[in-house]
Amino acid sequence: DGVLDEDEATHRFVQCDAVVSGDLVLPVDGVDGARTALQALEAVRINGSVTLQLPADVTLPLDGPLVVDHPDGRRITLAGSGGTVPEPVDNQQDGVVASVDGVHLSNLTLARATRGGGRGVAADDRAVVGVDEDVVVAGFEVGVAAHRGGRGHAEGATVDDCLVGLQALYGGVVLGVGGRVTDS
Repeated sequence: DGVLDEDEATHRFVQCDAVVSGDLVLPVDGVDGARTALQALEAVRINGSVTLQLPADVTLPLDGPLVVDHPDGRRITLAGSGGTVPEPVDNQQDGVVASVDGVHLSNLTLARATRGGGRGVAADDRAVVGVDEDVVVAGFEVGVAAHRGGRGHAEGATVDDCLVGLQALYGGVVLGVGGRVTDS
């Protein structure tokens, strides 16, 4: 009938008591701190931007993928200080996965000591992932992936030693103009 009824739509509501309207930088003490910060942001509407600032040169255990599924995820940046987010314990797991809206990555390296499975950076279910030119993804089965309508913007990023450098499946799109894909 041309009208989108409630039973015809899938939607996600976030109960918001707070709004970030400016630019907020949150220092986080590693991947677990980033997970805690993302959980705290679940009830926050982001109109400005939020940067989760990882410490420099710290060994961080990554015991599974870091999932960003905030409705305002494109306004969230996971920023390193030139350090490395080390490999997951399970050599088949993904590194950073964005769903719902997306995430932005800046100045960090997602790397494994030896090539394994999983995706280094993944945009799923129509999410958009921005990967800056100072980001390196290395040692995964797939470097940057976009699946089920996701979009990966990896212009200028470096993808190294991955079985597949850039991958788009099921309506996904990966833009890698100006990036470097080596030994993949």
